[in-house]
Amino acid sequence: MKRSLSYRSLDEKQFHDEAIGKLQREHRRLKDRVDAMYMDKLDGRIGNDFFDTKAAEMRAAQAAIMREIDAHPNG
Repeated sequence: MKRSLSYRSLDEKQFHDEAIGKLQREHRRLKDRVDAMYMDKLDGRIGNDFFDTKAAEMRAAQAAIMREIDAHPNG
């Protein structure tokens, strides 16, 4: 019985770690996109309005990801 519980705990920890890792990768991907868009804005490839709109969308998505990470049960 004890061994069964320890396997279950390991499965839950692995699930937790994978879920958090996936969220962190998505957060980083969005940050990288905002950074790339900013460079495009500086280089004149995209306009200020487009940058402002898309950057706000991506930052809102990043904030949602951080809330999800914070709400995730500790593993």
